Amino acid sequence: GGEGGEGGAGGGSAGPSVGGTAAGLGAAGFDAERLRRHIASFDPGLSVAGDAPAMMAAVLETVAAKLLRTAGDAARGSQVGRIEPQHIEQAFREDDELCEMATKHGLAAVAAPDASSM
Repeated sequence: GGEGGEGGAGGGSAGPSVGGTAAGLGAAGFDAERLRRHIASFDPGLSVAGDAPAMMAAVLETVAAKLLRTAGDAARGSQVGRIEPQHIEQAFREDDELCEMATKHGLAAVAAPDASSM
């Protein structure tokens, strides 16, 4: 889809200035301009395409939403009124996509079953 990337190199009107609220940041509040600065800080000689930060924000929002939804289900299942670290770990273990992503990117300890809870 074309959402979020039409602003071109300048960012357009989809930036964080919408109404001065988190509405311009997306559902999870990932600020594309802040992400652009963060990406650029890894290698100052590397340029960042105008639409790359918006794409990164969309990916982070999608992963965060899935993780929070799954962790929330785990918290409700354990009848706790809040998401705790073990619910996030449980979300990684119980969701095949999250587990695969965690394993591929060096978060195997999060995705692996906790031996102390068995």
